[in-house]
Amino acid sequence: MEKLSHAYMVVSASEREREETALRLAQMMLCEDETNCPCGHCRHCRKVLSGIHPDLSYVERDKDENGNFKREFSVKKMRWMLSDAWVRPNEAERKVYILRDAQTLNQSAQNAILKLLEEPPGRACFILCTDNAHALLETVRSRCTEWRVAAEPEQQFEEMTRASAEEYLALAAKADLPELIKLLSGWEKLSTADFRELIACLAQRVSDAACLRGEIPGMERGQLLALVALMERAEEYLRANVATKHIVGLLMADTLAEQGR
Repeated sequence: MEKLSHAYMVVSASEREREETALRLAQMMLCEDETNCPCGHCRHCRKVLSGIHPDLSYVERDKDENGNFKREFSVKKMRWMLSDAWVRPNEAERKVYILRDAQTLNQSAQNAILKLLEEPPGRACFILCTDNAHALLETVRSRCTEWRVAAEPEQQFEEMTRASAEEYLALAAKADLPELIKLLSGWEKLSTADFRELIACLAQRVSDAACLRGEIPGMERGQLLALVALMERAEEYLRANVATKHIVGLLMADTLAEQGR
């Protein structure tokens, strides 16, 4: 297997493609199988996909009181990463840090990361995800192995996401429990990035309906407000990197409980 770099830069206009590529790189870095990496079957590969690997950390901007990402990474978060990178891994041979939206790193933060990239801890790897490589310092870019990923047709993906969200809402309104279970079971197979987009679409749809900016045929007000709260919980779990199958379990249990009332 080709020797892995200690730092990668994943560049794509698609957040979904960046996320999926970063996860695959993380699997490669943590996998136990040196000849068929990532194997997809070892404990490290499985934990990466489940979102529970103790040596994989996501580093991203904090959110404000309205749930929107702040403009830049916090100094506190960058200091934590710079310190934690020198701590020995918990289970794997190395630790991996995925930096989302690296183009929002200010110059001070980039200079701090540059020190890590120039003299990296022996057991730490970094994956910088961005839609604009030129927003990063040339010195940072030159120390990363760059992976450019072409974005799939976003319009087609968005249409499929909206269709799946509308199907869920229609089935929930009709209390069609067998079809709801079948639909939700299929969601377990979605990638983390795809599932994140689907939940965001659902959350926006029910929020708009609750604020009378749209309607969901056949759905009562109380049921709608319960769905708003449910989507907020799902988004909270996604921010905590809870595995897709566990969030689907939450949706299934809460949706069925609501229909049974």
